[in-house]
Amino acid sequence: MSASVRGEVERERRTGGRSARVVSAVLAATIDELVTTGYRALSIEAVAARAGVAKTTVYRRWPTRAELVRAAFADTVARQTVVPDTGSVREDLVLYFASLAKKLASPIGRGLLRLIFAEGDDPELAELVRQVRAERKKLPRGLVERAIARGELPRHVDVAYLLDALGGAVHYRVFVLGQALGRRELRLFVDRALAGALLPLGADA
Repeated sequence: MSASVRGEVERERRTGGRSARVVSAVLAATIDELVTTGYRALSIEAVAARAGVAKTTVYRRWPTRAELVRAAFADTVARQTVVPDTGSVREDLVLYFASLAKKLASPIGRGLLRLIFAEGDDPELAELVRQVRAERKKLPRGLVERAIARGELPRHVDVAYLLDALGGAVHYRVFVLGQALGRRELRLFVDRALAGALLPLGADA
């Protein structure tokens, strides 16, 4: 594992009581192991060794590899995601996807994306990724729904298109092209995605 990945994992570990520290260490070790060895090669024994705990400690909380990885993904998303509430949906979207772009460009973010591309045909991993993506989409969806509730956006706005357009653009630019995404350019992406999402269905007919 590279020093940059190790440093990022260590910085993101949560504080608290012994139980919380054990959980944090195990989940961080799981992400570490995924980035280093991949999903197919991951074992609970290896995670326990990396976290410095007994393997029975891991098995008691997460009896299977899938449950452990699901928990690690959920924990990573919860700690890495910023859901702003500025009162402006445009600014909220810019801040949210700027945060996402930063995380995708990090060593852990790039490592996990490489894993998904390399082993995405594994049915178990594919299902875990689907679940994580569905949960993560609830976060930006919530800020769009707040904008609808306060009358900033009309109810016919195509939320799915909006989030897919922005998420796809950010992933492609950061991961595929390996390019930075500045706030000015991200605001342009948001404006264009919003314009498309506001078109009524059948407007191109």
